[in-house]
Amino acid sequence: MLEIPQLVPNIIGMANRYPEFKYALTATLLAISLCAPSFSVADTKSSRLDELYQKLSNATQSESVLLEKEVRFLWQQSGSNVVDLLLKRAQNAQNRLEHGLAAEHFTAVIELAPEFSPAWTGRASAYLALELHGPALSDLEHALTLDTQNFEALTGLGFILEQIDAPERALRAYDEVLAIHPHLEQVINARSRVAEKVSGLPL
Repeated sequence: MLEIPQLVPNIIGMANRYPEFKYALTATLLAISLCAPSFSVADTKSSRLDELYQKLSNATQSESVLLEKEVRFLWQQSGSNVVDLLLKRAQNAQNRLEHGLAAEHFTAVIELAPEFSPAWTGRASAYLALELHGPALSDLEHALTLDTQNFEALTGLGFILEQIDAPERALRAYDEVLAIHPHLEQVINARSRVAEKVSGLPL
């Protein structure tokens, strides 16, 4: 008998080949996910993330490198083999610049694990690559309801607000990032860029 992780690629492949059966196959995927290990590890994970965010806000630049790695590692922990597999497929599609396919895989993760924030930030990234700013913004805002200190989501939010010419709101987003992660270089640079633009706006 095939293990659940072996079944999932088969089901996804069938859905791609036979789009008329996509919804039935999605239902099958949802059903088999009930057999997977529980991905409800939120309490321990949330507590550890809160501790890391606190340390990160007061860390030196060298300390922040290791703390950020641990934060990103924890973000990726779903507790489910099925979710992990789908997430990997989504990330691989993104790496191949197949952003539409990546968005579909991230959507499958969201259906299985709606409280798993990397699926929301990942799909937002795919939508952004497709220049779908509205859906990307919506996904990032949802990710922030799951974790208000998710500096990756806040960074993406700031970037989109820059893209849609809302520099004052982008500046606030970047300030929130730097309150959590003061040494995030790309955001330091982005904030400087946006601050110059805001200072030139008429009162």
